[in-house]
Amino acid sequence: MYKKFFIKFIILFILILILLYLICDYVITNYDFVISTAGDRNHLNVKHWQETKIKIAEKKSEKGKKLVFIGGSSVLFGINAKEIEDYYKIPVVNFGSYIGYIYLIFEDAKKVLNKNDIVIIPLEYTGYTKKYQKSFTNQDLGYIFLFEKDLYKKFDPERKINCVRFFINKLFNIKPQKYAQNLIRESSPMFDTPYSIKYWNENGDNIAERKQIKEKIDKVYREKASNQNFYYTKKDMQSLENKNSYLNEFLKFAKENDIKVYFIAPTLLINPETIAPSRYNIKELWDYAGYDYLDDVEDSFLDKKYFYDTNYHLTNEGAKLRTKQIIKLMDKYSVVK
Repeated sequence: MYKKFFIKFIILFILILILLYLICDYVITNYDFVISTAGDRNHLNVKHWQETKIKIAEKKSEKGKKLVFIGGSSVLFGINAKEIEDYYKIPVVNFGSYIGYIYLIFEDAKKVLNKNDIVIIPLEYTGYTKKYQKSFTNQDLGYIFLFEKDLYKKFDPERKINCVRFFINKLFNIKPQKYAQNLIRESSPMFDTPYSIKYWNENGDNIAERKQIKEKIDKVYREKASNQNFYYTKKDMQSLENKNSYLNEFLKFAKENDIKVYFIAPTLLINPETIAPSRYNIKELWDYAGYDYLDDVEDSFLDKKYFYDTNYHLTNEGAKLRTKQIIKLMDKYSVVK
């Protein structure tokens, strides 16, 4: 008796969940609305960032085949695309943004890449994890429901479920479409920090003067690395096999458009006393996924003096050093032929 009741309860519960999903899916797909969260200002800043990166890349595309670096803020603060462009005499774009919006970064990159372009991905370590590959970040979801809700229609069921959860949790934050339009019209991008687009050059590099903020770096050096896991598990690696992961979607796009893609390690501050480089098995992950990569990962662990305000962001001097390392790798593997 109890067993039959339990089975009926489970079936009913599943049917209710399916019905709830179908209702939410219909509302999200067919009604015009946005969702406002505490992150609206950040989403707006990223919107300005991405629109600016797209314009920069489109202008570089006018000159033919180009080289594009894609990743989070470690790319924005850690690579001098202008120097690489001057060295190889081909257009080079720094398409680095903020790792929290990683899905959107790669979606936007697709808009500006053309046949025979070259892509190098110095993706932050967290970007390869199961959490990032199989679901959206909160930043992605906030941005999508504020500015890009039409993207929802193209998502696979797993991603749609991710969106539906966000929608249900934020029901009391629903606003009319004009809220986002007013936000864009009445607000301007963040101009008062080194993160601002006013410090970007024509290649998308951040050229703000970045001297080390010592108290932040000392804290990161003592605590940050030891609190993060950069050793990929089998589950992380297997998540890269998911055809709907953002990386696989991007790599499929690249293959279909004859775009060559290489992976390299991001620059990273580590404290050898609290975390050993041997814990970073990024090459094992790349080998498992079958990615083409440029080696010398150890070179990406730069000295403490080269970091600006986090364990991923470089000072101007650090960016120059890392750029020289990357050029050396590119020469070694004849990336630009």
